[in-house]
Amino acid sequence: MKASDNEFPSVLFDEQGSDPSTPASGFWRLYTKAGGLYLIDDAAAVIGPFGAGGSAFSGARVTHSTTQSRASNSALIFDTEDYDTDGYHTTGGSNSRLTVPTTAKYHVGAFGKTSAGAAGNYGLYVQKNGSTDIGLADFRYSNDTTDKQINLSGDVDLTAGDYVEVKVNHSGSITWAAISHFWIHRIN
Repeated sequence: MKASDNEFPSVLFDEQGSDPSTPASGFWRLYTKAGGLYLIDDAAAVIGPFGAGGSAFSGARVTHSTTQSRASNSALIFDTEDYDTDGYHTTGGSNSRLTVPTTAKYHVGAFGKTSAGAAGNYGLYVQKNGSTDIGLADFRYSNDTTDKQINLSGDVDLTAGDYVEVKVNHSGSITWAAISHFWIHRIN
């Protein structure tokens, strides 16, 4: 690291191949490696990467290009990415999943819009790794002619490699609109 020769004050960092050693008690290290700018504290906790423009934003938002009918307790699938900063989603293969690249706390949410259908219970819920429910929203409606909308979101701690899916729960016949979407944002 050295001070630059620019007329504007700045610091030049050499990109590191790995995390540096843990600093002494009461100190932090600022460093760069592939993916951005990082901090490491005196307890060896690594914070980052902080991306371009000083932003640490990481996340994805996905949708589906057409309506879809799904069996109850199955995952909605998503074939379109509005954005995906760090490879959370794939449009082929397991396209119902958002898989986290980093251990952190995440804000996860879903929006579903249904077609009018038979009376019954209808809902969305988010599940971690195919078995742990982490959020639920459902509603009941009578046999009417209007579409229904469901929103849910919440914060969850996830470990690198964990994935989340938005699943449907319903009785009767229902179609989910192409406007339905699913998102994840890292919040720390």
